[in-house]
Amino acid sequence: MKRLKVFKKKLNYILILAREGSTRVKNKNLRKIGGHSLISRKIKSALNSNIGKVFLSTNSSQIKKIGIKMRINVIDRPQKYSGSFATTFSSVLHFLRMLKKEKIEYPDYLTILPPTFPFLTTNSIRKAYKKLVKNKNFNSISSYTLSQFHPFTSVIKKRDRLIFDKIKYLKYKPEYFERTQDWPPIYNNCAAIRISKVEYFDKFLNYTSSKYINFTFDKLSCIGLELNSKESIDINTYEDLKFAKKLN
Repeated sequence: MKRLKVFKKKLNYILILAREGSTRVKNKNLRKIGGHSLISRKIKSALNSNIGKVFLSTNSSQIKKIGIKMRINVIDRPQKYSGSFATTFSSVLHFLRMLKKEKIEYPDYLTILPPTFPFLTTNSIRKAYKKLVKNKNFNSISSYTLSQFHPFTSVIKKRDRLIFDKIKYLKYKPEYFERTQDWPPIYNNCAAIRISKVEYFDKFLNYTSSKYINFTFDKLSCIGLELNSKESIDINTYEDLKFAKKLN
């Protein structure tokens, strides 16, 4: 399959972070939906997107074997960056430092695809990358989806008292909108796809703490790609997994 023209000028790597030791769902990345594990589904969609080399960063021998079998680049993630308190951002920085240390060609863009979004389509991955490359003035793109819950329905609970007048939407108040159909649409930021210019991460490369917290996209220079409700399903609990199996 030939690479699309829009992807030729820039070097992009796809990074899949998949550690073992998940707390809420044991061996989450190895759980199967439709006969295929979350990690194998993600690797397949990443490869089919054809937007760059695919790298898998993991501390799991089982996940590593899957990556090797599917012929992608597998990185042994140190335990320091694999614990339950290690941040995603610190793992990304470890990956980029590894590229420099091993003198591997450094990319212009980095695409981060968590395995826990089993219904993300290859087409959406391509669209996100194409949109960011086209919009050169932005550093990042993040997926988002229409929220199922609106802040106008939220209240603050203080003991047994419910407080309604503290909820605001920009300069508006809920009472300005009596009819729900007049409410402004609200969206949720979604981690299914996040792509950034690598220069965004470069200024943080010297931060080696596994607990260093930051956004894996430049929130000050970010455009979006809307996903439908199915693509935005994130597997975090057994209930999520059960629901996803019914949808497949």
